[in-house]
Amino acid sequence: RPESVGLELALAQLLFLLFLVGCAAIWKSELIAGLIFLLWYALVWWGESFSRHYGAGGGGMPQVLGFPVLILGMLLIVRWFWKQDSAQGK
Repeated sequence: RPESVGLELALAQLLFLLFLVGCAAIWKSELIAGLIFLLWYALVWWGESFSRHYGAGGGGMPQVLGFPVLILGMLLIVRWFWKQDSAQGK
């Protein structure tokens, strides 16, 4: 539907900005950056289901292409917990 194209474009721009915030947050806090990337991936899934509902779905490609970001988010969170445990052990 043509009316959903504007919403999809706005969501894509929001996702891009959220991704950039996550990249910048890596230098401040790995936990926050990891959570932002997990939120980003959840919004990718939501956006794809929204697109599929209105007949313009991408066939699952956004989830596949965003999977490395999910892995990065999980690794950042694990690294933050690992650093917290090693700091408490000292």
